[in-house]
Amino acid sequence: MFKIDKLRSTAYLFIVFIIAGCITPVDVDTPDSFDSILVVEGSITTVAQAHRISLSRSAKYGDIFQGFIEPETGATVSVRDDLGNVVFLTETFDGIYETPSDFRGTVGVSYTLQVVTSTGTEFSSLPEKIAEVPKIDSLYFEEQTIQVSVDEEIQGTQIFVDITDDESVANNYFWSHSGFYSVRTNPELNIDPETGGIVPLDCCPLCYQSENSSTPIIAQDEGLNGSQIKVPITFIEDNGVRFSEKYVFIIRQASLTTDAYDFMQLLEQQLSISGDIFDPPPATLRGNMINLTNPREAVVGFFRASDAISDTLVIRGSDIVNRVLPPLVRGDCRTYRSNSTVDAPVFW
Repeated sequence: MFKIDKLRSTAYLFIVFIIAGCITPVDVDTPDSFDSILVVEGSITTVAQAHRISLSRSAKYGDIFQGFIEPETGATVSVRDDLGNVVFLTETFDGIYETPSDFRGTVGVSYTLQVVTSTGTEFSSLPEKIAEVPKIDSLYFEEQTIQVSVDEEIQGTQIFVDITDDESVANNYFWSHSGFYSVRTNPELNIDPETGGIVPLDCCPLCYQSENSSTPIIAQDEGLNGSQIKVPITFIEDNGVRFSEKYVFIIRQASLTTDAYDFMQLLEQQLSISGDIFDPPPATLRGNMINLTNPREAVVGFFRASDAISDTLVIRGSDIVNRVLPPLVRGDCRTYRSNSTVDAPVFW
């Protein structure tokens, strides 16, 4: 853990970066009987929305099918609370189960995920009690230049969140974020790749881009109870396009139970193993799911229940003092990147 100077009124929080979506499904043909374990990914929060739970099957370590992932379809999935309420999830895609769009958790209530597979095997999570997450005091950016090599540096903005930690409880935090910006191109200056000449296109000069955090952040308030905390969230490179008009940054801040934090920290440690002598020893990531039919059988994954809030920061090009000038981008804006779209976000 970083050494914290407690004499400062604003302290930097120790943060741990984790890689989201550690399992990438692939389409393969495997025998129906291959030895596998259930993998559970998903959470619920206090935000009213369709909360998603992913169920899949992964070959056990050492199996000839190791690395193969299959969706777990046809299961009965429900979320129950300690007040006696139950909500059933609907399978919207193979192995993807969602709550109704108006479902939301409640602070102080415990929730349990229950799964019954198509073969009758029953699984359950341990109860997750939703703890309140402190509010965001401010969301802001600072211009920064990063020296990436002797001859190269990049400009951009470092995003920060200020929060006041609750001194009466031990808090565990989880942050993720998204960004949205517009892309202007010049379809009238499109170049034919075969002839090298200009061949104007009829569409399209204006598109919109979105990008999500691939490394959410988790943190504990150990030693910082009641402090004003400054959290560095992410650095956004100024490539001349992102801040040419405006960049809309949306931050999501959620609470974590101690068990959820410990699991995600252990996950980060395992993903960071590089093969040298200083690596942490391998550990079993079983999470909080239990096979009720056969308790000795391992289950991978963690069901989380969190309080969640969000905030939005709009960075306009005119707000950037040392802004990189927009490049000339030829052609249809829909080809700028794979997810470019002419449809503006609803909040734009």
